[in-house]
Amino acid sequence: GGGGGGGAGAGGAGGRGSPDGGPSDTMGAGDRPSMDGSSITPPGPNTPLERAALLACLVNSSGGPILDQVIAYKPHVGLWLGDNVYSDTTDPVRFAAALAVLGNNPRFKALKAICPQQHAVWDDHDYGINNGGSSHPTKAPMQQVHQDFWGVPKDSPARMQPGTYTSYTQGPAGKRVQVILLDCRYNRTGSTMLGTTQWDWLAEKLDEPADFRIIGDGVPWIAGTEDECWPKWPAEQKKMFDLIKAKKVSGVVFASGDDHACEVNRAPGALGYDAIDITAAGLDRGTGGNTNPLRISPRVTTVNKFGYINFEWSADPVITLGCFIMGKTTPEFEVARKLSELKGS
Repeated sequence: GGGGGGGAGAGGAGGRGSPDGGPSDTMGAGDRPSMDGSSITPPGPNTPLERAALLACLVNSSGGPILDQVIAYKPHVGLWLGDNVYSDTTDPVRFAAALAVLGNNPRFKALKAICPQQHAVWDDHDYGINNGGSSHPTKAPMQQVHQDFWGVPKDSPARMQPGTYTSYTQGPAGKRVQVILLDCRYNRTGSTMLGTTQWDWLAEKLDEPADFRIIGDGVPWIAGTEDECWPKWPAEQKKMFDLIKAKKVSGVVFASGDDHACEVNRAPGALGYDAIDITAAGLDRGTGGNTNPLRISPRVTTVNKFGYINFEWSADPVITLGCFIMGKTTPEFEVARKLSELKGS
């Protein structure tokens, strides 16, 4: 899956504002420098999360010069949204070897040294079948290889579940972020994206207390421009939005990979408030422009880039979604929302 070959620079909506004229939606490239070079101590579980790097689609597992920029951003957590390696194999031994190349990459080692919290779900190229779903002959042992590499304890209940989905929570009450990463490959058929067990697990996770929640996976949630995306499973997309709405879960922001671009899309009112998805993929892959009326940011299509989510713990906390490209210390765009804007009526 994912967009095509080499890309141009940022396209789509430019400058400030969104296509519907909302002046606070998007900040331009020079507005808010986010890479100040300050030193960061990896936070403990009760330290408020401030910076999350969104990482996906790395073809050259031994290279990835954009990872130097990720390190300079000094994230508190790295969230890998799939195609983390392009192993394209259903052989667990070959998959492990491909992951070992990434694990031995000095840049990846340096990232883990400053940011030990690295959480990952796979998409099709590390799952092993392009655009693949549930009919994968070796997905169970492949899952164990994935979880070995990403540090899932051998005795974790996650080892027994059908898929690589995972969750992570950081911060004290009032400043708590829950990350939920979903596996849209292992159980997917023509009628379901997640499968019954994963849906039930998600419903339980949404009952846990949190202020902001990042729900991430390998394919876009809102934009229907890719071959593989939640809008192509409309009943499942509706089920997701309705579940969040019925539980009155506030503070949700989606994150996704696959499309080799960085952009933010919005589905107005879908959660009882706007559903917002930052697609952040293409650590060393680019793509082209497209027409998308749901996009509320520029579309960044250059080859070396990563997305991020920042948290500002003010009286009305703010979540900011953005994108950096290699060689620039100011973001290509930022889209900010106050927590009070991410609540149903």
